[in-house]
This record gives sequence, structure tokens and C-alpha cells, in this order.
Amino acid sequence: MKHMVNKICIIRSYASGVHFGIIHETRDTLHGLSVTLKNSRRIHYWEGACSLSQVAMEGIKTGRVAIELPEIQVENVIEIIPMSAAAIDNLKNQPVWKS
Repeated sequence: MKHMVNKICIIRSYASGVHFGIIHETRDTLHGLSVTLKNSRRIHYWEGACSLSQVAMEGIKTGRVAIELPEIQVENVIEIIPMSAAAIDNLKNQPVWKS
């Protein structure tokens, strides 16, 4: 996973869901893979893509994408998908979902 460092990726974890951001660090722990993301947003819901693979390549039509965090550490990561430039642009420009 070290080859993913400094790339913008989508990650999926068991407990905290789906996030995208810049991979800062990955570590294998006793409890699974831990990933530190910079400039991360959590994707709560989306329409316009059948899977995270399509989200990573094309983005979404609409959805609920949370506010950007400067840094987050996500535990128990089970999937890391590098993103295309088009998907990065699409997701970064989604409106911030908040109350």
C-alpha cells in the first residue's frame, strides 16, 4: 500500500464508511489496515454510480458528501481505489452536506 501514498483515493472501511482524500500514511496493525488521509471528505450516499469503482472513475451525479477534514485516521480499511482526475474534480465540487 505504500505505493498509494500522496495519491487521491477512495477508501472503504468496516466501521466508518467511505472517504476520499490524499493518502498520507498506511499502516498494518493488529486490527487491520489503518490509513491517514489529508483533505478528506466522507461520502454518505450517492446516485449515478453503481459501485465505488465507478465513483472512483467517474464521480457521482448527486449525493451526500460531508465537509472536508484536514486530516483523519481511518481504521479497518478494506479497500483503497485510486481516483481519476474527472472523479476527483466531480467529488471535490459536490456541495457540502450538513445541517
